[in-house]
Parts: sequence; C-alpha cells; structure tokens
Amino acid sequence: MQHIKLVLLGVTGLVASSVAGCSSTGGYQTPEYRLANGSVIELTQTLRFPSGGTRTYIQDGESKAWNGLTQWRPYCSFGLNAARDHKPLVGEIHPTKFTTGDTRLGVYAALDPDNPPSVDPESIFARRGAKVVAEAADSGVSVRTFYTTITLYSDQEPQVDDLTCAYNGSAVDRNLTLAEIQATLGAIVKIQ
Repeated sequence: MQHIKLVLLGVTGLVASSVAGCSSTGGYQTPEYRLANGSVIELTQTLRFPSGGTRTYIQDGESKAWNGLTQWRPYCSFGLNAARDHKPLVGEIHPTKFTTGDTRLGVYAALDPDNPPSVDPESIFARRGAKVVAEAADSGVSVRTFYTTITLYSDQEPQVDDLTCAYNGSAVDRNLTLAEIQATLGAIVKIQ
C-alpha cells in the first residue's frame, strides 16, 4: 500500500509540474494572455460592493452579484485590500485608471467544486505565478476553475488590489485570453 501511495504522489507531482508549466511558460507568456507590467486598465463607471464584501463582479458587460453569476461562463471581479491604505473598506469604487502589476494564471481542480483547495504560497508553483492543484488521471476530477489575476494600483482607489477573471471548465479548457476578458468586462472596463 505504501508503494502505491508513493507512485500516486509521483504521478500527481508530474501532472502538477506539467499543468503549472502550462500556466507560467509557453503560450501563456504571450501578450494574448498577459498584460505587461505598467499597462493601464480603465474603470469607466462606479461599481458597488455588497455590504462588508471585498469583491464586486462583472459578467457579460454587466455588474452582477455573486449569486447572479453563471460560473460556467467567464466572469471578472475587482478585489479590495484594506491593508493598502489602512482604512475601513470602501463600499464602491469610481471611474479611474489603474496601473497593472503582475499577471498570474492558474487552475484550481477539486473533487469537491464547492470547496476549492489552496496551494502553499511558498511552493514552487506559487512562486512561478501559478496556483495549481493537480490530480492523478483516475481521480475523477471533472471541474476546474481557470483564472487570471492582474494586480492593480491606483492613487485614486488605493484599496483596489486586483482584477480577477475566471470560469469553470473541464480538462480540455484553458485560461482566458485578454480579448476574452475584455469581452466579459464590456464597456465597464477598458484594457489598454
């Protein structure tokens, strides 16, 4: 039994390495998938956060609540981080231009899609810009969440931490391109 566990761990490690490599090398390094640091993302209208919430969502060019999203279709969200200015969380963000930082692409895979796993932020996968939970080929994982997170900075909206776009898919799907992200955001956000 111990030998089977070691073989399974080895296979899982190889799958994780190959999936993480896809997210941080090759085609995913192209401008089709990643914004260069210092690019501009412009918010064109005011977005409101739910009471006490740290994310506001957009799908099909419309502002939506989390429970109004279709997770099998691309959606995006702006996230807040109060540590950036050490003030209480804002309830809305206003039109402004954000400067971009790093773009991270990744895949969450879970046997239980309602309880996605996390990856140690100090792991090699996280340091390479990908969060991946891999599985052995026979584990039965069918749902994966593909996501792209772009770090954002603005003096006018200092609590805005990121723009994250995602959707649920299967093993044959891939991360969203910037063109697909722009289509999801519609006129609410312009990627320049």
